[in-house]
Amino acid sequence: MASSRDEDDWARARAVLDRLPPEPADKRRRRLRLQRRLVVLAVLVAGFSVVTVLLLAVVDLASLRAHADPPPWRIAAGIAMQVVGLVGMISVLVVHSGAVRHTRGWSRPLHWLTRQEHKGLLRQARGQEPLTPEDLALVRHAALLQLVRPAPLASPSALLLLFVGQYTAAPDTVRLVLVLGMAACVVAAVVHVRKDTRRLRRFLDEHPASHDSAA
Repeated sequence: MASSRDEDDWARARAVLDRLPPEPADKRRRRLRLQRRLVVLAVLVAGFSVVTVLLLAVVDLASLRAHADPPPWRIAAGIAMQVVGLVGMISVLVVHSGAVRHTRGWSRPLHWLTRQEHKGLLRQARGQEPLTPEDLALVRHAALLQLVRPAPLASPSALLLLFVGQYTAAPDTVRLVLVLGMAACVVAAVVHVRKDTRRLRRFLDEHPASHDSAA
């Protein structure tokens, strides 16, 4: 049973949400497209990194036994990957800061709720908890904000590419273990994010907002 203070906070959250003007559909579609592109880019970078490091690890079995230094082309390729990874991380931070500024106003209704209550809204959107009808608008809002935020995979993928570049230019066992471990984490995160995105999109499709259905 929620306390009266909690009920007041939920009422304030609903009131703030009711006062928010609906976001233009084309702007929302652009942000969703950006999120999808970041996910695809993260998947491609993660796949490239995994394939590259596995191929290099096979080649390095002989090189490490022979204590051979990496050839110049490999050092140059490793440095190039490190530069691309660093530029990617900076770009992701710039995109993320812009998205945070853009969504700050739209997230005002959720400021009245605790972190656990916010997570509860997302669990309802994911089908992990029964949907409370009076919270439908807040559940939709939380799900949409979760979808349009920059892909959380972009920064780890750029960091993974940077580590792959380090291993390419200067192979050793420690770097190999680090890259393989991070690659496994990124791949697991890709699977999780894609599954979560599908669940949230399905919820939004099944529960359209009144202005969306009217359009």
